[in-house]
Amino acid sequence: MSDPSFMKIDAANSRLLLRTESETTFFIKSSTPFVAALKRIDRLLEKFDKLPTNYKQYQQGEYKKVKHLTVKALGAAMEKVVSVGLHFREHSGYQVDFISGTVNVVDQVKTKGSHQSRDDSDDEIELRGRNVSYIEAKIWLKRK
Repeated sequence: MSDPSFMKIDAANSRLLLRTESETTFFIKSSTPFVAALKRIDRLLEKFDKLPTNYKQYQQGEYKKVKHLTVKALGAAMEKVVSVGLHFREHSGYQVDFISGTVNVVDQVKTKGSHQSRDDSDDEIELRGRNVSYIEAKIWLKRK
């Protein structure tokens, strides 16, 4: 196991897995247009279909291990993720699983310093933690 070539292969594989995960994960904000999100996800789902296409890359190698696309959102955008997931379940026949939970986020807040000057250098940065709800929709690919 201490063979350096094994470590290089392992490092390369983990980098590939991270790339495929990032290409199959969508983050939706409250300002994301609903139809644009549907089209973007639909285009990627078409690439993974087993039909003869120009997208052979998405049916081989590390992409062959991909089982689902993930759509995520925090807070106010959660309703949009549910709508996207239900659209693909009802209109396209995909299996969709929803996972919800809470995540701790940290905000940077500028507070005024004790001096009465208008200089921004007196501002102090305070870190505040808070809990935010999140939802994740897994759209399972139609692979055999």
